[in-house]
Amino acid sequence: MSSVWKVCGVWEGRVDIHYRFTFHYEGDTVVFRNIGHHDILDKKTVAVKIKQLAQCALRADDLTLRILVQEFLRDTPILKDVPRPQTKNRRVLAVAAGLLELFALRSGQAAPEWTQSIGALPGPVFLAHEAARMKRLRQLCLDESPEPLKKRNLYATPNYLLFA
Repeated sequence: MSSVWKVCGVWEGRVDIHYRFTFHYEGDTVVFRNIGHHDILDKKTVAVKIKQLAQCALRADDLTLRILVQEFLRDTPILKDVPRPQTKNRRVLAVAAGLLELFALRSGQAAPEWTQSIGALPGPVFLAHEAARMKRLRQLCLDESPEPLKKRNLYATPNYLLFA
């Protein structure tokens, strides 16, 4: 095994450059999620990943978020096929839709159709969490947040996750 690391409660290991596996713990039990070639991801797994991205963004886990974004973009070349995450949490859905539209915009792709049905949150949510205490950063986020985020009342710096 060449490496193992944890991202949002999911562990990933690589046997070599061709094979990987993902797993998580349930108590003392290891539950393998996927094992095989790098193309082992299916649409259900991709939906879980976009949900994990949104959850990491909301809880300000920026390092994990960057790692997940790199993996997500590497493993998901066609963004319009990403299914809607299975959650009723409006904040998670709004962030997931905003992030997918942001990634689609930056890569010149179409976003999934379901993102159009996800509206704005009732109040502002700053994904640049330091904006709560830093007045200039807050103003930068309000003025220059990427449009896919801003239209959902999500605010971040203009280069949010650009260098993930």
